[in-house]
Amino acid sequence: MRMLKYLIYSISLRLRNEMMFRVSFFLKLLGKISYILIYFLFFDIIFSHTKYIGGWDKGMIYMLLGTAGIIFSLFSALSSMGAANIMELVRKGGIEFMLLKPLPAPFFILFRFASASDLISIAVPLWIFIYGIILYSKFTILGLFLWMISVILSFFLYSTMHLLLGLLSFKFIRVSGLYWMLADFADLGKYPYSIFPNWFGKFLLYFLPVLLISNYPVLILTGKLHLLLIQIAVLSSFLLLLKFLFPVALRSYQGAGTYEI
Repeated sequence: MRMLKYLIYSISLRLRNEMMFRVSFFLKLLGKISYILIYFLFFDIIFSHTKYIGGWDKGMIYMLLGTAGIIFSLFSALSSMGAANIMELVRKGGIEFMLLKPLPAPFFILFRFASASDLISIAVPLWIFIYGIILYSKFTILGLFLWMISVILSFFLYSTMHLLLGLLSFKFIRVSGLYWMLADFADLGKYPYSIFPNWFGKFLLYFLPVLLISNYPVLILTGKLHLLLIQIAVLSSFLLLLKFLFPVALRSYQGAGTYEI
C-alpha cells in the first residue's frame, strides 16, 4: 500500500514537472504513440497478403501488439528511469540513502521515477488491444480478468529482469549495453512465439522470458488459463533470485563517491 501511494504521488509530481515544458511533453508523447502505430500499420500491411502469422489470426496479433504496448508503456512510465539510474547510484555513491527508505530498497530504486507522458501513451496500445478483441470476438469475462492479472505479472517480471541486470552495476559499474540488449530482445515480444525456431522460442519463453511477458496474457485470454500458473512460477523464481542476489551485490559496493571522477 505504501508503494502504491508513493507511485501515485510520484506520477502526479512528474506530470506537473513535465507540463512545465508543454511542447517537449507533447513531442515525447507523440514519439511514444507513433512507435506503436508504426507496428500497427506494419501488421495491417502483412494481413493484406495473408490471414495468419504463425497460426495467429489478425485479432490475436492485434491483441498481442496492444498487450505488449501496454506492458512496455507501463514499464517506461514507472520503472525504466529507475532501472537505468542504478548505475549512477553505484558510481556516485547513492545506494546508502536507498537502504534507509521505509520501502524495500530494490523496488524503491526501481520505482522512484515516473513518466507521465509514457503513462498517457498507454491509451494507444489499449485501443489496439480493444480493436483486436473486437476482431477476435471469442473471449470470456473470466479470460479478460485473468488477462489483466497476467499483464500485471508481466510488468513486474520485466521490471525484475531490469533489476537483476542492474545488480551487475555493483561489480562492473556501467552495464547500459545490457539494457539495450534486453530492449532489443523485448521487441521480439511483439511477435507470436510460434514463428520462432523451437529452441529459440523456449529460450525467449523461460530463460529470457520476453515472449512469455507478451504472449502469455493473450494466450490466457484465448482460453489457455493454466499458463497463468507458469507466469506466477517464473516471476516467483526471478523474485527469489533478486532476494538472494541483492545482498550479494551489496558486498561489492564500496561506499559513497568511490567511482566518481
